[in-house]
Amino acid sequence: ALTARFGKDRVVQVPAVMGGEDFSRYWLADKSIESTIFWLGAVKQSAWEAAKGVASRLPSLHSSKFAPDPEPTITTGVEAMVTAAMSVVGKGTPIARREERRARLAQSAAVMGGSE
Repeated sequence: ALTARFGKDRVVQVPAVMGGEDFSRYWLADKSIESTIFWLGAVKQSAWEAAKGVASRLPSLHSSKFAPDPEPTITTGVEAMVTAAMSVVGKGTPIARREERRARLAQSAAVMGGSE
């Protein structure tokens, strides 16, 4: 869903890591709880380019030197989280059901129009 929304040049799939976050403990405590950690690029494009795309050359999230670029970080983060959530739960929402009905009607109209 994220690649469809943002394009393949803005979405990077990385190998699973445990990292230093406590987040993994949710799954360790109850394996029926599906979880994921969501990483969002937050530095200015110029800083990323100066680091030649190597994240370890930039201040980490817990560093006092970490300085996210607020507007694009928040905008992209909210849009990405909504996209991710809708891809999981959106199938049962009124909007999704309306879109499904429209698609079925369009398909029916195409079939009816094609049979004449």
